[in-house]
Amino acid sequence: MVYGVPMTTPFHSKLEEVEAGVVELGNYVVTNLPQVTLALLAGDVTAAEEIVKSDDHVNTRAEEIETLCHTHLALQKPNGPELRRTISSLRVVADLERSHDLVVNIAKATRRMSGLLIDPTISHLLGEMSRQATFEFKHAIDAYVKKDETLASSVMTTDSVLDATHQDLLQAIFTAHKLGNCEIEVALQVALVGRFIERIGDHAVNLSRSIHYTVTGEPGPDVEGAARREMLEN
Repeated sequence: MVYGVPMTTPFHSKLEEVEAGVVELGNYVVTNLPQVTLALLAGDVTAAEEIVKSDDHVNTRAEEIETLCHTHLALQKPNGPELRRTISSLRVVADLERSHDLVVNIAKATRRMSGLLIDPTISHLLGEMSRQATFEFKHAIDAYVKKDETLASSVMTTDSVLDATHQDLLQAIFTAHKLGNCEIEVALQVALVGRFIERIGDHAVNLSRSIHYTVTGEPGPDVEGAARREMLEN
């Protein structure tokens, strides 16, 4: 028996439970990322603390879903599409758990920045990054639910928008600091937060590649790696 459900239960129904759990975890990221960004920009430490507290539940649910997948692989020995769905779900759960850890890191940064002022241009760019990363994550989860390869591929290609905004943020931090509008402590913290959000976008891309594997049996294109190679060549 696993989490109160006999192992004689057909695993296709258990796989549906796994996928429902994945969507639940994804929704935590989609909901908490914009909320923690608002908390950071408003200096709302109380709201940030609530997000920190939610991480225990996310970690527990991720462990439960991983256990279901491992049990299925060990006892049912799936193959074909069912095997791909199980392997992809394991990969996706890991990306979701790490993404929420990054959301929590932003909440902890809110504590450290309590009472400090953020330059308006920097605030705007952080908000833009958060909206783009949330957009990518929402579409990645939708693609996971629908097993939609085209939607998954669109997430991989739109991540360049988030990367470009991240570069704009770093430049804005340098400029504001030179003008005396950004204390070094604030500059360091917002640079970290920008990196956290950029990494959340990378995890959305990883989700999309896993969905591509579920549908086609082939790994999704490494769009991020290709972009890095192009930058080095130029």
